[in-house]
Amino acid sequence: MALSPVPPPSSEWGSANERVLRASRSLGAVPVAGASPQGLQRRDLRLDGFRGLRLYASGSRVAREALNCALSLAEEAGLPLIVQVRLKWGDPMGIDLGELCSAASEFRGVPVVLSGVNYSENVELATAASRAPNICVDIAYHQGLLGVEFLVRRLGSKRVLFGTAYPLMYPECSVLKVLMARLSGSERYDVLCGNAERLLRLG
Repeated sequence: MALSPVPPPSSEWGSANERVLRASRSLGAVPVAGASPQGLQRRDLRLDGFRGLRLYASGSRVAREALNCALSLAEEAGLPLIVQVRLKWGDPMGIDLGELCSAASEFRGVPVVLSGVNYSENVELATAASRAPNICVDIAYHQGLLGVEFLVRRLGSKRVLFGTAYPLMYPECSVLKVLMARLSGSERYDVLCGNAERLLRLG
């Protein structure tokens, strides 16, 4: 289980991340630091002890400068960047997928995981992600008949990650999405755990 903070008031990211780090130790969870586009400042963000960096990109549009800063921070720390494109079901995305994939293509050593993508972005996602092989997507918000199978066929099983959006959604829903998809055993393993183990260095 990966654990990261929900967006706190803009001045409290440091203390929120510290609480996540402490809670992760006691829960046996994987700590992922959080940051907002507006508050991304190198001197304020400590990444020691974390396995990933989550950029909350829901709500207002994220500027390319903030994307580049987040990618640069992740690159320097050797961490994957998780871009949370929406927090709640039905929210508009706070990021342009083409712009994000363009930025990610300049940081090919940084794995970038899109979280919160839904079926309505399928075509744009498949097109944009073809230009940036370091772009991955989690299935937490991805609904729709055979949605997981679509992602695996278009992106490859190494670029699709299991996600639940717990506690906002029941985790069983995401498990069933993978079990009902027509995938090979190795593809199912990649999605359920293999990719997360590799990206978060859990092996």
